[in-house]
Amino acid sequence: MVKANVMVVEDNGLIALSIQRTLRNLGYAVPAVAASGEEAIRQALALRPDLVPMDSMLEGDMDGILSPLYRSSGRERLPTWNLRREDCGFAG
Repeated sequence: MVKANVMVVEDNGLIALSIQRTLRNLGYAVPAVAASGEEAIRQALALRPDLVPMDSMLEGDMDGILSPLYRSSGRERLPTWNLRREDCGFAG
């Protein structure tokens, strides 16, 4: 059974690594991890992942809420899901 390709968007390296390891342990392919909204758009257009879990509080000009991944260049929408620190077990 082929599982989905998941591209993680998270600017905290420790959290990104934890999400990436968890997804891989569950059998998902994680071809990329992006640390900014801009980087996420570039990688998503190239990789066309099946799902993009995205930090809703990214540093920089484009946070996970405002990132236009789902509207990129008039192409079909990419399924995204916004994460908060609490969703990943990193409260506080």
